[in-house]
Amino acid sequence: MNKSPTWLLDFKSDTYSQTGEDGIIKKILEIIPQNDKWCVDFGAWDGLYLSNTRNLIEAKCYSAILIEGNKIKFAELQKNYAQNKNVITINRFVGFENENNLDQILKMTPIQNDFDFLSIDIDGNDYHVWKAMSDYNPKIVCIEFNPTIPTEIEFISVHLNSFL
Repeated sequence: MNKSPTWLLDFKSDTYSQTGEDGIIKKILEIIPQNDKWCVDFGAWDGLYLSNTRNLIEAKCYSAILIEGNKIKFAELQKNYAQNKNVITINRFVGFENENNLDQILKMTPIQNDFDFLSIDIDGNDYHVWKAMSDYNPKIVCIEFNPTIPTEIEFISVHLNSFL
């Protein structure tokens, strides 16, 4: 049976996510052979608003590492998960250099190298941050993008230090 390249869109639903990610993630997790019930979200905001991981944490009892760089939003994130012993909150900016990449941050946590789900939502250097990760191999990755850029344009945000 040939499936349409967009067949997963049939499973779109939002509990906390923005554009159907909750339902799509649920369907993919049903298909992959093994789940370890760990997720990572950076650019986590308050951990609730338009979150791609909140439904996993709440409905599927996932353990999570939620990373937010903004100190004000991080305070909200900490407050929202203070009672959940399965959630680790981290106040850091995730970069793409050796000292601040996701590998360096995650190695200080108990997460396995092949955890279930990674959500990247930092509105900028998403590509470079993803490319800098090499020690971890999540089963599912959601990288948010800027919908104002037409799909026929190949766009990769460039960091100025890349050229220095």
